[in-house]
Amino acid sequence: MAENREQEDSRQKTPEKNARQNDLSRYVFDWRNPNMSAGTAEKKSGQTGGGDENILNLTEGDSRASADTEHTASTRTDERADESGMAGKKKKKNTGRRAAGGKKAAEQKKNSGGTGKRRKKTGKRLLRVWLNRAFAVILFAAFLALLIWGFSRLLGVLNGEQTTEVDYDVLPDYVTEDYLTVNSYSRPGISLSEVNGIVIHYTANPGATAQQNRDYFEGLAESGETHASSHFIIGLDGEVIACVPLGELAYASNSRNTDTISIECCHEDETGEFTEATYESLVKLTVWLCGKYGLESEDVIRHYDITGKSCPRYYVDNPDAWTEFLADVADGLS
Repeated sequence: MAENREQEDSRQKTPEKNARQNDLSRYVFDWRNPNMSAGTAEKKSGQTGGGDENILNLTEGDSRASADTEHTASTRTDERADESGMAGKKKKKNTGRRAAGGKKAAEQKKNSGGTGKRRKKTGKRLLRVWLNRAFAVILFAAFLALLIWGFSRLLGVLNGEQTTEVDYDVLPDYVTEDYLTVNSYSRPGISLSEVNGIVIHYTANPGATAQQNRDYFEGLAESGETHASSHFIIGLDGEVIACVPLGELAYASNSRNTDTISIECCHEDETGEFTEATYESLVKLTVWLCGKYGLESEDVIRHYDITGKSCPRYYVDNPDAWTEFLADVADGLS
């Protein structure tokens, strides 16, 4: 009996239970249907009764919360994607800028190096140009000098002048080389750095020969009596003795010892006048020396012109005779 009652109760409860399940299933179906509006859901829920309405409201709230969550998550995902994209673009942009900056710096460095090389090449080119110009000027000057010299030589030949050059490294054949021994009193062995004049002397020893005067200079090395000598001595008969080499200093002309060549002349008496042979040798030797050192007759002086000493006496006492001598030297040079 009890079992029969339970079956009847279940049968009576079954329709009501089924009706509720059907309403719930329709709600669930309608919630899942995107085309179903909230008003439709409320209308149907109103037909099902109060309990079903509460269930419908809870389910709708859950669905909306889930949708909001999904929307928020989607929005955040999009924002992150946008931020990531912007960061990537910014990083890419910065990388591009750095690359561009590095490329620009490399170009500037390259341009700077190229400029330096160009300047160096330009400097070398200018130097070569100036050197070539200087060389050309030197060649032109040398050619011009040679042309002038040749033209002057040609004029000399046409005018009948003597063109044979004299070898001044060798003494004339009328000169006897009898050099003094090197000593502190007559031949110190000091070199002459230059020759700017020729000084004429007289021996102040009437009647003595050229050799006797030369030996007197040699004896000073032992006697030490005084400092005296001369490059040349011309005797009474016109003989010429070389006592001191031309490249060395002689003790004859005081302050002009260092840049002059000295000639002593013998004489017969106290007047100091030279014999004709002595005079001719004096003119000839003086002309030769002037030619050797490129001097003129004005560069020939008396011992008197340096110290005021009456030497050579005859030409100090007779200035006209001295002027005549210089004229003869000038004629010999011309």
